[in-house]
Amino acid sequence: MDACDFLSLEKPVLQGAMGGVARQDLVVAVSEAGGLGTLSYLPPAFFESELRCIEERLEGKTFAANLLMPLISRLHVEACLKSSVQVVTLFYGFDQAIVSALKDAGKLVLFQIGSLEEAELVLSAGADGVIVQGYEAGGHLRGEERLAELLPKVRTCFPDALICGAGGIHNKDTAEVCRSSGADAVCAGTRFLASPEASAHPEFKRRLVTATETIVTDLFGVGWRDLHRVIPNSAVKKWCARDSSDHAFAPMTDAAEKLVSGLSDAVDRAAILMRQSLEQPIYTPSSLTPELEATMIEYVALYAGECVQNIHELQPVPKSVELLS
Repeated sequence: MDACDFLSLEKPVLQGAMGGVARQDLVVAVSEAGGLGTLSYLPPAFFESELRCIEERLEGKTFAANLLMPLISRLHVEACLKSSVQVVTLFYGFDQAIVSALKDAGKLVLFQIGSLEEAELVLSAGADGVIVQGYEAGGHLRGEERLAELLPKVRTCFPDALICGAGGIHNKDTAEVCRSSGADAVCAGTRFLASPEASAHPEFKRRLVTATETIVTDLFGVGWRDLHRVIPNSAVKKWCARDSSDHAFAPMTDAAEKLVSGLSDAVDRAAILMRQSLEQPIYTPSSLTPELEATMIEYVALYAGECVQNIHELQPVPKSVELLS
């Protein structure tokens, strides 16, 4: 399938939805460069405000908004339905009512998936396409297979579907490999995170361009306890027991979850975030945004994919879109 025609893009490049740090400047930059910029999860009022700003700035150009299923409220869905956003991506959960509402409103619906079974589920339920996430990706991991294993399986089973590939894509070579493996378009997260336009804290960006490894852990799991890939910081080194692979599990997370049981909405997570420290392993999924103190870099999630070890400088969005296309 021609992704550019289907999604009304100039270049078959999607920007991954990175919670808290993919705001209007990054979204607009990617879409203006011809790709698909994607607004990430934010608190409801902020999310709706960013949608309006992006609409005004892009003047009809295609962009997307992400619904992060473990964290969203009905207000996020309503904001998308009221907005002129053309594409909505969903991740880490399925809700037929939400899919139907988005489709009825004329939105294109893409699911980021981590298994062949999940691809079958969402495509049979009316999704317009899938973003196949490989295990090498940064942030929360939906499956256990690397992109080179999973992508061809999905393509074989769904030869006519819109299929995008995500995980490890950061330059021309990796993008070409992804397309040759069956992807109609590529989706990059870490490469766009390491850009002047991304709304990550400057200290986070410095860690990105000097990182030499990532680790998979469940440490930053209050409110959403699933595995995620991060750059190791002091919290990871202090509280996680590393096994022989790239996993580092936090055995105290169950106790931490009990301490904050019932505190699951955005306001509560924000309150917990501001009390985070190295003294106890109670960590939310929040990353280091510009509003936070630089010192918090040692005990917030520093999401990044394996490819971060090959990224050594911030790169403007237009250059990244061009190289990935």
